[in-house]
Amino acid sequence: MMASIQADTAHSVRDADGTRWPAPDGIPFLRSGRRDLAEAALARLDAGDRDAALVLLLA
Repeated sequence: MMASIQADTAHSVRDADGTRWPAPDGIPFLRSGRRDLAEAALARLDAGDRDAALVLLLA
């Protein structure tokens, strides 16, 4: 069964539990076991630093 994902901001989504996930360019990063990375990327996206978030997510 697929969890419900809803848009949160222009760069993030929320799952059914309310957890925020980064979604730069509309592509959600939903990797289990990588919560620390998701939070670090969200912090950069929330600060307006899209490039730094992408560097983290694509490294």
